Amino acid sequence: MVNLNRLLGCVVWPVAITTAHYAESAPKPTATSTYGRPYSEVSSLLPPLRTTTWGSFEPGTTATPSKRADDNDPFGEAQWTSSWLAADLLNYTTVGIYTTTVAATPVPSSELVFPPALPFAEKDCYNFPEGFMFGIATSASQQEGAIALEGRTPTISETIMKGGGVSGATNYVANEHYYLYKQDIERMAAIGAEYFSFSISWARILPFIFPDTPVNQEAVDHYDDVINTVLNAGLKPMVTLIHFDTPYAFVRDSVDLDFQIGGWRGGYDNVTFPDAYLHYAKLVMSLYGDRVSHWITFNEPMAHTNNAEGVRNVITCHADIWHWYHETYEGKGMVGMKQFDYFSAPLDPSNASHVQTANDFNDFWTGTIYRPLCLGEDYPSIYKTSIANATAFTEEELSYIGGSIDFIGLDMYGGTIALPQPGNFTPSPSLKCISMSGTCFGVDLVDVTNAGWTVGFGNTSGGNTYSTGFFQFGFSNPGDSEKDLDDARLDVASSLFITNVLTELLESIWEDGCNIIGAFVWTLTDDWEFGTYEGRYGLQTVNRTTQERSYKRSFFDYVDFVKSRLPNH
Repeated sequence: MVNLNRLLGCVVWPVAITTAHYAESAPKPTATSTYGRPYSEVSSLLPPLRTTTWGSFEPGTTATPSKRADDNDPFGEAQWTSSWLAADLLNYTTVGIYTTTVAATPVPSSELVFPPALPFAEKDCYNFPEGFMFGIATSASQQEGAIALEGRTPTISETIMKGGGVSGATNYVANEHYYLYKQDIERMAAIGAEYFSFSISWARILPFIFPDTPVNQEAVDHYDDVINTVLNAGLKPMVTLIHFDTPYAFVRDSVDLDFQIGGWRGGYDNVTFPDAYLHYAKLVMSLYGDRVSHWITFNEPMAHTNNAEGVRNVITCHADIWHWYHETYEGKGMVGMKQFDYFSAPLDPSNASHVQTANDFNDFWTGTIYRPLCLGEDYPSIYKTSIANATAFTEEELSYIGGSIDFIGLDMYGGTIALPQPGNFTPSPSLKCISMSGTCFGVDLVDVTNAGWTVGFGNTSGGNTYSTGFFQFGFSNPGDSEKDLDDARLDVASSLFITNVLTELLESIWEDGCNIIGAFVWTLTDDWEFGTYEGRYGLQTVNRTTQERSYKRSFFDYVDFVKSRLPNH
């Protein structure tokens, strides 16, 4: 299809701003949508549950506080505290600035003034389709903090990092979103976002992780209020059940790591994982399913499934909870999964071996999970011939698994360039060079060149082979910690990345026929990225001393780009 608007040069020329232009806040809800029965009506779908509360962990203590007969209680305070002693965190202190929920305050109008338009910004003249979702993505472990407060037990997020890339206690404090969520939601609504995608902490809801263990009442109440606050602010919640924060119990006693895939062990291969995950997922969906329209079962599971058993457990767990949600709970929302998509393109598209290498890369990292779930097909051949103990699904299994997904998410933060090189299968945790069947995926951008130019950065195109889907993407601004506030807020590179990706999504929808239902930007505020605060993916910058948030221009440009292209705007 020829895009006449582009041929005619549909360009927005900069216009001098003579008066302040303010962001439009999210409209307050006038009606409530319901996606399932409330917990009071579906609690019988779960085994009998008991709730309790726990204290907070302080290093050097044995039980905090001693308010129960702890020693003989397998789920008492002493046993709860022992989980933190076993985690043995470094440079750890319990709290940051806050220990109670902070009430929201209105965002001053002075913070909502649009920045001057970027010069010579091209405007694609397509509109997003009706119902297109756009929002902001976060995760519990990277934003909440309060890791050992109000009953939460350890997860792999903090135990694997063991102090991370920055020395000192603030590694675990994150952005204290656990206590500042009301203000964070107010700031999203004030600038006009639509969806808030966040994750719930399994280790906070069920501190002892497994079925037949008590539920943390404080956590239940907390996430209940988060969801209600989101809705009352005029936003819509999207909930991820597990986002890089598997409870530490699944890896605590393991000695055989059996690494073949991904960057670290996620614990999905543990024999106790499937039953425990299903119990947790059913509990959370029962608690909040009446108000949540979209559920994500796993975030980027291939990043840390680490072996064939882990991959199989992820797929079957997702299928089981999809069937339970639609057939038993009778939910009216959607259940999907989110996978990273370092989409690979051949260095030389005319070279068949380069093309095959790129296809193998994409099929391994995306197709391994999405082919069975979306298409009812077995694992890709590149996966089965490369990973030890990978067993094919039976026809009966594929009949049950196939189609058990309502949407897919693809996370993209850049692209890769593929070319064949000799080597055996040795996937690197950094994903810089992954060898399969005698082929090395050359994605180390320092080494991959074409005509003397380094290639690969920013390759964000791709296909939507499997299902209805949305994209999540973000841009890191390392080095911003060295800048003053005004310079850190002027993140032009992020704005250009975000708007370019959105332009490509529009063309994918209208020129390539892709069924893209939404776009989410990572992330709300500069966050705790795997042990460091230097990633600077946030749409807001954070003062690490005061936790004060400040909008970056990319937040304005993102919201403005989407809203100006929504139908009837």
